[in-house]
Amino acid sequence: MEKPLSPWQVIEKLRANNGIPKKTLADKLQINYNYLVDLLNGRYQTNIDDEKIRIISAVLDIPVNKLMDELHNIHPDTITAPPAGLEKTPTSAPQPPVEAPLGKIPVFRIISGSKIDPAFNQTLLWAQKEKEMEFLYAPCLEPTSGESTVRIAIKLEDNSLFPPCLAGSAFIVDTEGKPRPGDIVLVVLQNYRAWIIELNKTDSLPEEKFIFRPYNADYESIMIARKDIICIYPVVWIHPA
Repeated sequence: MEKPLSPWQVIEKLRANNGIPKKTLADKLQINYNYLVDLLNGRYQTNIDDEKIRIISAVLDIPVNKLMDELHNIHPDTITAPPAGLEKTPTSAPQPPVEAPLGKIPVFRIISGSKIDPAFNQTLLWAQKEKEMEFLYAPCLEPTSGESTVRIAIKLEDNSLFPPCLAGSAFIVDTEGKPRPGDIVLVVLQNYRAWIIELNKTDSLPEEKFIFRPYNADYESIMIARKDIICIYPVVWIHPA
């Protein structure tokens, strides 16, 4: 059975059909170009709120109602319906495809470069602390490795990935997934300092190092040696603030 397109992949088909440059769409939406490309390619799953629908409609020169019809025909539960008069409403949480049940995912809060609770990588430990923890209900996506996998959510308390991700956005990471350059990842050092950040590239000389890049120009890129890293986990779902 062919996997249905994500809403952003539908937008990509419409964009290509209309000959609109991706850079133009990114500028109008005021989001990072590389992040938009990842959305259009189906790399990340997140919802499309009313304001973005309005902007996309204008850029593609497609009436809002027709655009909504195109999106609802693919994933009726992933699009926020426009309110009467197209008045802006708060962004709703992204909804999973109909067939994906919701799962209870533990949330850990970080500020870029701050220390994360060591329990993030120890299922039994956070299970013991369940009463004092925050949880997010999000889609149980297909395991990367074909086996049951542990997923955690990281709530980023700063604007290092803005635009488009405001402080308070939650990033669900796959502890079994293998990150690729261009992915948004959770990287945790041996001293438990952590970032939600883009894996920009790797450098193997004279020793293996990773270069990580925030979206916000007010934050600096960082280079970290592999030996100083506990883990690098890819983000598989973004829950916008």
